Amino acid sequence: LCSTQVWRIKSWETREGGLCCCVRSGIHLEEKKERLVGLITSYTMASSLPIAETLPGNLYAGPNVYGPNLNNPYEVDYAVASLVSFFAAFVVSLLLVLDFRSLRKVLHGFASLFLAGVFCIILLGIYTRDWHSAEVETVTAYAPFDRREVHAKVGLHVGLAGINVTLKGVPEEQIGQIINYNEEFDWATPDRSSFFQGRIGFGRYSNLLNRAFRQGQFTGLPLPIQWVVEYFTFDGDGIRWGRYYRLAGYYTFLLMWLAMGFFILTLLFGVFRLKLGVLFLWCCGVTMISACVLYTILINAMSIPLAVPFVNESGESLLLQPSYGWSYFLVLITGIVVTTSSIVLGLIASAAEVARKISDGEIDTARGFERVIQRCVPLTLSNSL
Repeated sequence: LCSTQVWRIKSWETREGGLCCCVRSGIHLEEKKERLVGLITSYTMASSLPIAETLPGNLYAGPNVYGPNLNNPYEVDYAVASLVSFFAAFVVSLLLVLDFRSLRKVLHGFASLFLAGVFCIILLGIYTRDWHSAEVETVTAYAPFDRREVHAKVGLHVGLAGINVTLKGVPEEQIGQIINYNEEFDWATPDRSSFFQGRIGFGRYSNLLNRAFRQGQFTGLPLPIQWVVEYFTFDGDGIRWGRYYRLAGYYTFLLMWLAMGFFILTLLFGVFRLKLGVLFLWCCGVTMISACVLYTILINAMSIPLAVPFVNESGESLLLQPSYGWSYFLVLITGIVVTTSSIVLGLIASAAEVARKISDGEIDTARGFERVIQRCVPLTLSNSL
């Protein structure tokens, strides 16, 4: 470089950790000398770092942060843990105060237990992330500019408001760090008031999941997580996995809260008007079944099913293809049980009401049988003739 004119230099790091430069347009040396020296120094420092400090999670190795994973992954879903703890505490409390010598009180306790279980299952269906899920064990690249691969389990868990992508090493400690990630990407706002689709791309008016994906690229998420999430950012030419999952989550979310409303009406009216309470309980069960049916219809409306390719240790192809998870089946089975129970309770309530009217003399059984005989006997004789 001469003293009066220099060249703008664009640098990047190669896969081997070296530094490459490309000469571009000419500018004055004095104006860019400090910036050029700082650029070369920063890349030299980054290339000299050990590999364990240049993998995902680092806070000092350039714009794409790669270093030790300092964040603790979520091993337990807080929504599931909270609801299970509430239900367990309710069951224990009920068993402590229940008088098993009285059949009436035992039936009341069983009804209370059943209603509490339905309440928890509705909330589990709303907040859990296993309506669609899949997991594969693969050998995959872990970070850019690094040829080494890791043996890990990649999981995809789809909920109504977003997805969770997990990455867990087998074993967890590989290539100098612990591989255990559980990353959340939502397409709904935190208060679940909006399931905004947004524009195509990653700008300020795009989908929340797209923006979270772009942020994950800058913060240095492992490559397998980026690959899985990237499939949900496509929205064009018949490839709209994120859009269909968002629509399915949105309408299922509404139906689940409608089921919660019917359940609350069941509690309010079931004490005073049993038949009305049973009717609302039936509506609750039918709404839960409808939520699962609608989710199935919208997911199957995709022209191309979602399938993320990976490879195993022997080089054979694997597909991370989600199927219905335990949240889906839990809501579906509960809806069927609630609907069937409401029908049985309705029949029992109707039979009890008829028996009460007969005992109170409101229904004259003798006259009723006489009317039946008068109608049936002539019809039988005419058919025989």
